[in-house]
Amino acid sequence: MADDGTLAVHGVDEPKEFYATQAVVDSANASLRAVNSTVELTTGGRSIGVGGLRLLRVQPTVLSEQSTEGQLGQFASLLRSTCISVACSLIGSEHSKRARAVLGDGTDFLLTPGSDSDDRANRLADAVAGDTAGTLDTAGALAAAGGSQAPGADLGKRYGEATRDGGRDATEERLGINKYASPGPGEGFAIFSMLAADDRDHSVSPPVERGENVWGYHFAAVVARSLDGSCQVTLENYSRNEFGEKARSDLYDVLLKRAKSGGGWFSQLKPLLESDDQQAFKAKFDEVLAALVRDPEVKKNRGLPRLQLQRDFEDHTCRSWFFRVYGGGAGESFHEQQAASGYFNNPMTLRVARPDPAGP
Repeated sequence: MADDGTLAVHGVDEPKEFYATQAVVDSANASLRAVNSTVELTTGGRSIGVGGLRLLRVQPTVLSEQSTEGQLGQFASLLRSTCISVACSLIGSEHSKRARAVLGDGTDFLLTPGSDSDDRANRLADAVAGDTAGTLDTAGALAAAGGSQAPGADLGKRYGEATRDGGRDATEERLGINKYASPGPGEGFAIFSMLAADDRDHSVSPPVERGENVWGYHFAAVVARSLDGSCQVTLENYSRNEFGEKARSDLYDVLLKRAKSGGGWFSQLKPLLESDDQQAFKAKFDEVLAALVRDPEVKKNRGLPRLQLQRDFEDHTCRSWFFRVYGGGAGESFHEQQAASGYFNNPMTLRVARPDPAGP
């Protein structure tokens, strides 16, 4: 619940709705439209009373060809299942893995993460870790992020120990990072793990072994904010193995048989194996789609069967979106909640926005 009562989210795991005043929704939609976001907020159905305010039920509507039905409840697939792809589309980025990191004074640098990290973010974390005098400003941060020098040895341990218990609080506030990152609607959060040589999270004492579920990064788009600015609502997503397993059992065999029905080289397509990891699954799925695209019947129908297959796949893999609320009190920020989740080692959080369309 926001301090001013203009926004609230049910205390359930991964809710698919929240409640807000019409003014909150109108302001959010104006910001989302300004960045050409792929989503807008829609009110409808029940409402709740909080104090003297009436909060409306809010859900997202995806602005794409896949949401032509246009009714509440017909937007389950948010195009992609990975957090960064969803977030980038929501903040208006034209690339599924490109965003602009915005520092406290509005200066920025480009982020283009690989599979589990981003070199610029790593170099910034290295500069923060080395700022023992507390003099690092945004100009120095930009120079470090955009430089060519590799971070020093064992970045995760050094950064985690440096930021532990508020050790770089003044620097973080000056740069607008970690708990001081404060994006508005149409922008987002990006949190990165800084991996240590011993695979431990050194941002807590004693250092903790997080196990095998540590994420390299997570992106979350902000879609609404309370009128007093005390709460932000994100629309998030992340890849989940159970959806891949469902695709294996319920969909892939069907697609494989359909692709092989044309004969010829299609017969060389391979079934899934229990030993296939996510990368192997993706490679085989892409091979099946490529086979279907080359099928004369698919070509004759102008690719519509392929589009339908892609939508079928998304129906199995992209129902994992949810809202989450973050506040301004102690322990309520995005950075603090994500750091406490156990999914990150030595985390750094940045405010992100869409890149300049005219930029690189």
